[in-house]
Amino acid sequence: MADHFDTRLALTILVLVTFALIIMSAAIDRQYIVVFGCWFIINGALSGLGAMIARGHPYSVLTAFSIAWLTSLTPLLAVGWFAGAIEAVMRKPSLQDIPDIAGIKTFSHLMDNNLFRVILVAAIANIGNIVGTSIGAYAVFQIGGIDMVEMFVEMFHITDATAFQNHP
Repeated sequence: MADHFDTRLALTILVLVTFALIIMSAAIDRQYIVVFGCWFIINGALSGLGAMIARGHPYSVLTAFSIAWLTSLTPLLAVGWFAGAIEAVMRKPSLQDIPDIAGIKTFSHLMDNNLFRVILVAAIANIGNIVGTSIGAYAVFQIGGIDMVEMFVEMFHITDATAFQNHP
């Protein structure tokens, strides 16, 4: 077991060092690093908060935080899948948890059901990522200096852009 852990740790360190070397060696504008940092923090914090609200295992919360930035960029992945998978490994739901859900009468007893907890962590981490993606996109556009009104006008060939502007 210790050898398997050491291999995972070594792989993690290798990936982090690779990212650090790419950032250090590339001529990346400081603004791009700030934009990525905001995207990472906003998505990660809200996804991790979702897993935390669901009273997920700390590894599930950490997983949601660390992978949210990537899963929000692709429609084929969801942060809740990863957080839920880690929660399932840590909580180990059983087949008996399925019929037990039907007989539960209080929320506190429902939270004691491992299967429900796994589903709840996955769902609320995904909701956190949806909110994080929305807020993160706004922050990225603001930091990047992108004017959303101008972008929509150009994208949809709108001739009268006054409809999008705030009038006092």
